[in-house]
Amino acid sequence: MSRVVPDPRAPGAVRAVPASRHPQLRVDRIACTGHGMCASLLPRQVRLDEWGYPVVADAAVPVEDGEAAIKFCPARALYWG
Repeated sequence: MSRVVPDPRAPGAVRAVPASRHPQLRVDRIACTGHGMCASLLPRQVRLDEWGYPVVADAAVPVEDGEAAIKFCPARALYWG
């Protein structure tokens, strides 16, 4: 069985993720522009490096929190992996 999550590479599209594993929050380092919104929304899981880019310390983010971070990322650089 799978669950459906938003696909960051195609706005409005979704992709299936196996239900047997927990979704992991990922950062598209090419798309990221260092706004820091993810670190503001997920202070326990994301920290910013010396240049202001996110480092995901704990990719096991609660789904509701992760969805909010993905939604509010100005560069659309966050996704479930």
